Amino acid sequence: MLGSSSGLSDSLPYSKSTLLIGITLAASGLFLGLATGLVWMPLAIAILVALVPFSLYVVKNPYPLLVFMTIGTYLGSLANLIQDGLIPISPFQLFLVATIFLFLFNRLLYSDFTFRKTGIELELVVFLIIISVSILYSPVHMTGVINTLRMLFLIVMMYLIINLINEKWQISLIFGALVVVSTILAIVVMYTIVSNPQDAIRALLSDGANITRTSVTDIDPNRFASQFLLPIAFVASIMLSGMAFYYRIGTAILLLILLVGVAGTYSRSVMLAALLMLVLIALLYRQYKLFLWIIALSLAVVLIVPDLRIFAANVINRFLDIFAGSSDASSNIRLLLGVAGINMFVDSYMIGVGFGGFPTHFTNYFTLQESIGVNMPHNLTYKILAELGLHGFVVFMFILWKILHTGYRNVRLSKVGLERANSVSSFAAFIALLIFYQFYGGALFDNNFWLLVGLIFAQKHLISRRLRK
Repeated sequence: MLGSSSGLSDSLPYSKSTLLIGITLAASGLFLGLATGLVWMPLAIAILVALVPFSLYVVKNPYPLLVFMTIGTYLGSLANLIQDGLIPISPFQLFLVATIFLFLFNRLLYSDFTFRKTGIELELVVFLIIISVSILYSPVHMTGVINTLRMLFLIVMMYLIINLINEKWQISLIFGALVVVSTILAIVVMYTIVSNPQDAIRALLSDGANITRTSVTDIDPNRFASQFLLPIAFVASIMLSGMAFYYRIGTAILLLILLVGVAGTYSRSVMLAALLMLVLIALLYRQYKLFLWIIALSLAVVLIVPDLRIFAANVINRFLDIFAGSSDASSNIRLLLGVAGINMFVDSYMIGVGFGGFPTHFTNYFTLQESIGVNMPHNLTYKILAELGLHGFVVFMFILWKILHTGYRNVRLSKVGLERANSVSSFAAFIALLIFYQFYGGALFDNNFWLLVGLIFAQKHLISRRLRK
């Protein structure tokens, strides 16, 4: 017993004296709070005391900051929105900078200069060179420079993920944390739907023309909805990974809540991406009862909660409108943007119009009145073709092929349980995100895009290490 106690003490990131000082400060804070009547003082000192051992620990192992950083990607601009945009730094940016600093400090402190790579470094460098050269003839130089810097920071985040994850449970912990955050956000969406039944009635009476789209952490409901793809993939993978029956019931309920979160945004592109992703997961696990579970639970919830019946009808109509395009002008606008993108590529097929130049050149083909003021590209493929030309497109497609090949290799080589769930989740969610970005713009600057790339390559290193052993 004494030996065990000593071993535990040695493994702690702080000494017993530090713990004693912390308890003393906490007790002093409690006394001062009671004496002065400042009820917040004990809480403030308790937080500061808690930060001391945590700070000492993350210096030794910055992984916890990586978890907070990934959670920050899902919180989006929530901190800005709470303060009406007065806070210039989002949670993600704050933890990204802190993780970069502590990662470098940790490597210098312990003289550890090992660095895991992806295998696509050459392609990434060539792609960034093509982008940098295209900025020279882009009509929006400063926008191109800013967007390139944003992408560089996200690539740095990708390498942080690859180099800070050392065990498979660390990937699962990140997935689990994102599931918890997304479930809370989905419950908020559900509460909004149930507490505002008039919105569903108005949408139904207008045949989908006047829908109220819910978004919690992001102003854009489409981008907000895309954040549910990875949690849905992980929950579905866990449900199909051979767990006990009562665990499957729990994960099925979680899956349904997350799907309602997507439905509440009325994002057709994410609905389609989520559906195809679930089909892929069922094929990879060779278990097709997943859809029976979803249908059965959905019918049960709709029957139990009458207020959701009209909402369900609206969601079905909205999804079917993908193939009709009758509810609003978004399908026609996407068509105009696609035609303009193809024309830009034909007119400058080798070098493109310059990184970020699509909106400016759009008016050479259509007026803003025709597109109702929309001039941003809503498709990753024709954006690359139009702005970077054929050589930029070829390099980017090669990068994507390597990422997808690595993701599929992870699935093929992974064992059952958490390792397979991690591999299937990251691979399927990345494909779903690519599908989503065939209907929406901004993939190269999306935190979740590079987060998934980092997780795929982190999983690759873990599997390769296991195979070597």
